[in-house]
Amino acid sequence: MSGCADKMPIKTTLLDKWPVIVAVLVVWRACLLGEQSLWRDEIYSASASTTSDSFSVLLHNWLLTDVHPPLFNTLLFGWHTLGFQSDAALRALPFLISTALLVTAVLWMRRWLGRTGWAWYSLLLFGIPGITWYSMELRAYSLVYALAALSLPAVFQLRDELLTTLKASTLVIWLLITLAGCLLHFFYFAFAGAQAFALALCLARQRNFSSLLLIASIFLLAALPLFSWLYFHSEFLLGKSGGNFWIKNRVFEILTDFYALFFGRLPQFLYPLLILVSILLAALCLFGKSERSMLKSLQFPLSILGIFFVGIVAVSYHTPIITGRNLLVSVPLLLFCLACLFDQLDTRQVHSAASRVLYGLLLFIFIFAFAMGLYSPFSQKKEQWREASAYINEHYSSDDCLIPVRPWFEGSTKRGIDLYYRYYLSPEKHERLVNYHRNQPDCDLLLFSYVVNYHKDEQRMRDASINFRVVQFHKLRVYEKVRESLD
Repeated sequence: MSGCADKMPIKTTLLDKWPVIVAVLVVWRACLLGEQSLWRDEIYSASASTTSDSFSVLLHNWLLTDVHPPLFNTLLFGWHTLGFQSDAALRALPFLISTALLVTAVLWMRRWLGRTGWAWYSLLLFGIPGITWYSMELRAYSLVYALAALSLPAVFQLRDELLTTLKASTLVIWLLITLAGCLLHFFYFAFAGAQAFALALCLARQRNFSSLLLIASIFLLAALPLFSWLYFHSEFLLGKSGGNFWIKNRVFEILTDFYALFFGRLPQFLYPLLILVSILLAALCLFGKSERSMLKSLQFPLSILGIFFVGIVAVSYHTPIITGRNLLVSVPLLLFCLACLFDQLDTRQVHSAASRVLYGLLLFIFIFAFAMGLYSPFSQKKEQWREASAYINEHYSSDDCLIPVRPWFEGSTKRGIDLYYRYYLSPEKHERLVNYHRNQPDCDLLLFSYVVNYHKDEQRMRDASINFRVVQFHKLRVYEKVRESLD
């Protein structure tokens, strides 16, 4: 892993100001935390903390009924207990923790990257659209991303020490990171497992079987709470199936979700171009003689990436669990590999045509990804439950008849759509909203759509209803004088 260190002095550039740029990004995002309403999943997490008077209530009413690992909602419950209740204040919890972890990860990573690569790695780690978006959400994804970034210098140092002299502190740090990550998200388990497997391969090549057994034991110890949690919810998990090898029908969708983490949501025709750029980059690295030699220093991190992706595809053979946000855990490692490769091209000052093309491609990817990260807060909008509830509060009294319509094309949720209205509505209006007569005439029918094609939703409503006037308010649809309920 030492192949990416500085090999010659580098002139001071704008990149050396990256700490200032990162600080401005962090402050800017902090100011935007409360700009948009909480959306469905965020409201679910917030409701778990705001409606629980004690940890016992949280455990029995929320944690044990949710298949997701419990650490995030537990932290949020403690945060809310301290008095942080507004949308911005609740979102500040994952934002502050992930920012602190990312700063620590960046400072620790300096040992394995040269000056230029370290600067780009730091900028992109904080600046790509994926972390820009998820760092401002009341969900666990930014914490998983930050822990994955922090685990990289830990596992790199652990690998080096296992081949020389192991320090107990490094082993304990990796254990704690793995334990926290597994209690936050399933996919962190896959990422930590890939790290442990890659370490085991290195140790097996060295015939260091005692250290190999130690790593396996430490990983299983860190993953034991997650195994227990999965066993508790095994009946639910075994019932989830997408059919035989469902992934083959959604390859492009998964790739676009993954690329969106780096470049944001783009027109569909641009994603094939980005895929071609990636293929060209890989081809230059594999078939150029000098470029191929640069990959030797990346053998260990690339093996982690390979094991991770092969593992999740194998596990997902029957279960459709691969999405862009679940793959976010692998992004810091991929950014490290690109930054390390850029470092070697920059410090060696190679002049072959292939190296120049490779250097240009990497520079394009870095600049484009960072620029899209600056734009992403304006390009993506959350579901506006706060505004929808404000509209109801303003235009309807507690005596009005309102019918909330569950989006039948999405399927019902376990707790019902009223959970999302309940979070922002007053108790009186919420009570009136959900206690209605199914076929009562002259009621206003409220539809909040979950999907992108709102015109299609509206047409379905027109086909199923008569005699109504449509008033549009953002994503809220108000249908007046509906003669039949569709709920």
